[in-house]
Amino acid sequence: MMEQSTRKELAPQIYGPSWDKAFKEQEKCIEAMPLVKLTMTAFVQGEDEVVVGDILTCKLKVEYLKLKDGERSGYVHSK
Repeated sequence: MMEQSTRKELAPQIYGPSWDKAFKEQEKCIEAMPLVKLTMTAFVQGEDEVVVGDILTCKLKVEYLKLKDGERSGYVHSK
């Protein structure tokens, strides 16, 4: 989630004097990785609170934030 300009500012501290090549490789990796927002809710259907013995329902919602219009998430190894 960090802006590229901030990452570039920190690159010399992380990679040392020859930071430019490593920074470019890092940016390629970041561009290829998905930006994912995960939301979870847990509840007992028809109840306001959860107590021992209840059947808990957990719902996970995954949103891919970098997908362009018409794109879908691919396999784990794809862009």
